[in-house]
Amino acid sequence: MPVPDNDKNGINQTYLNYQNHLHASGPLILMIRCYCAANLLEAHMIRDLLEEAGIKTHVFNENAQGGVGEIPFIHTYPEIWLVNEGDIEKARKILAAYETPMKDTATRLCGHCGELNPGGFQICWNCGKTLQ
Repeated sequence: MPVPDNDKNGINQTYLNYQNHLHASGPLILMIRCYCAANLLEAHMIRDLLEEAGIKTHVFNENAQGGVGEIPFIHTYPEIWLVNEGDIEKARKILAAYETPMKDTATRLCGHCGELNPGGFQICWNCGKTLQ
């Protein structure tokens, strides 16, 4: 489910202070929440689609569903956040394609490994690459 638009540009934003592997304070990074997934599997599928397109992302709330009952369930959905706000338009196109139902059910040939895939597949079952 897409994240509702909150600001004049339709982008939900937050500032996060990242820690590097040495636990020293890193730079202040503007991140944009672009998608709120129904479950962790969907969140990782979307993250993989975005990262294959060269969009750096992070999945938040990966372990929050164990807190349902203690915290409101709406706050436990996995969220996909973009690291670079300049990727928002490219990400929106990918998300729109993801949410559009597939009309063609003919088999498709993977351009990477040459394997045949069912028409409803978006990722090759053999090599894991995105089907075009």
